[in-house]
Amino acid sequence: MESRLPYFSYTPDLSRYLEMQRKAWYDAHGKEVPGVLGDFLGDCLPSTHRREPIYHNISVREALNLMAIRSLQVSSGRVPSTATDYFKAKPLSWRYRFRREPDAETGLGGVPVFQIF
Repeated sequence: MESRLPYFSYTPDLSRYLEMQRKAWYDAHGKEVPGVLGDFLGDCLPSTHRREPIYHNISVREALNLMAIRSLQVSSGRVPSTATDYFKAKPLSWRYRFRREPDAETGLGGVPVFQIF
């Protein structure tokens, strides 16, 4: 989600928006936006790793809820896992909070925090 290059993001629209807010914050504070070093590691372009089902026009909340439901289905054995045999899938859940920081470099007046457990 926080990819500096929307092309490499699973959420390109959100990445573009966050990058725009971040640049505006740096401009407003007279600072230079830090650069990016290196190459994209892992050959993990989101556009080449799409699998069904593919959802369009859903919120981050809906996407996280779908991942949590899928993890429950896989861990309970209702849906076959694509992981190796020695890996035991565990269900996951998530929570979101917004940490207020008026001077955060995100330009959003704080920092969005997504946690999985």
